[in-house]
Amino acid sequence: MENTIWHTLYNRAKAVQNDRTISPFMEAGAVGAAVLTAEGNIYTGVCIDTASGMGMCAERNAMANMLTNGEDKISKVVAVMPDGSSGTPCGVCREFMMQLNQDSRNIEILLSLDPLKTVRLGDMMPDWWGEKYLQAECCTIKELAEDLAGEVVYDIYKLCMYKPTFEKYLARISNRKQHKNFTVYGCYLHNELIGIAGICPYSQEVEITDIAVKKDMQKKGVGRKIIEYLTENYQLPLLAETDDDAVGFYRKCGFKITEVTTEKNNELCRRYLCRRSNK
Repeated sequence: MENTIWHTLYNRAKAVQNDRTISPFMEAGAVGAAVLTAEGNIYTGVCIDTASGMGMCAERNAMANMLTNGEDKISKVVAVMPDGSSGTPCGVCREFMMQLNQDSRNIEILLSLDPLKTVRLGDMMPDWWGEKYLQAECCTIKELAEDLAGEVVYDIYKLCMYKPTFEKYLARISNRKQHKNFTVYGCYLHNELIGIAGICPYSQEVEITDIAVKKDMQKKGVGRKIIEYLTENYQLPLLAETDDDAVGFYRKCGFKITEVTTEKNNELCRRYLCRRSNK
């Protein structure tokens, strides 16, 4: 069965090969490619070579065909060279595939049909720069399981506090709990707590009172993942008051600044009231 699908992909890629000159500036069809999706569909494409470097490899052409048809998860890839041999994707095509989703590392690429030899994309990109950003896609968010008064939560929570101490933290939590609907969500990666969000839901909006992500997981999409979860879970506009250090994060997550104030004793310290629509 395994040999059969590789032969099918090879034949489909070879079938679209049609090396020809389109114009004095463009040639196409020297290389053919076929991709098998997780849904079991096959998409094909040919290379396009142009003057000024505007061409496209056969693999990316096939993937563009796949994306046009609403799919984005690849299982196997075959590229047939002009001499009929199997070729590996270039660096740009490998990068393109890696950026598709977190499963791309497992894509199988044909090296040789006879004898059959393949390689995983992840083995060709062992230290891919984007791996850390895909980790957020694997996170799960749920109501906090850990003790709020414990150091595990405090070690993350303190990152959104000014000059934090454990005593200040406990006082803040005690104050937050005065709101009967105060809820803290935890963001977990492989059962490890990596982020928190404290919220106070109201009838017309949800206030984010606190949000923090472990230092080694910051700037990897975890905070955005939490925001998206809250939006989907509550189906209400989100409200957050923040400072100069965090206002950029909220802007990137689709919040708009609706009000700016300064502290009475420090005009340089600004507070921003930010809102994000749920539509």
